Amino acid sequence: MPLKNSSDDRNDDDPKIETTDEESDVQMSDIESQLQKLSSDIAALTKTIAGAGADTADGYRAKVGNLAHDAVEASQNAMAGARKDFMALESDVVTRIRDRPLQALGIAVGVGFLLAFAARR
Repeated sequence: MPLKNSSDDRNDDDPKIETTDEESDVQMSDIESQLQKLSSDIAALTKTIAGAGADTADGYRAKVGNLAHDAVEASQNAMAGARKDFMALESDVVTRIRDRPLQALGIAVGVGFLLAFAARR
């Protein structure tokens, strides 16, 4: 089988596209206007994306602020509850010591003895 030359595939009957200087200028101006439009579209898209990013960041800041406020409020409530429980416990201990002073003294001596024994080792 003989090899074909690529020039054999060409059809010499095809009309060649020839452009004049005026047509070239029109095509160049079309390309330039399309490039300017594309550039402005890219700039608008960039502004839109930046705005969306700023809105998202503001939303996250607000959520974090709310979470921090909730955490502070929860810890303040926990501290108030613990303070209230401790005051109730203190009141209960004072009442028991007044009711049974010898028993309280014996417990205090026993705890002191155990702490002294543990501190020696």
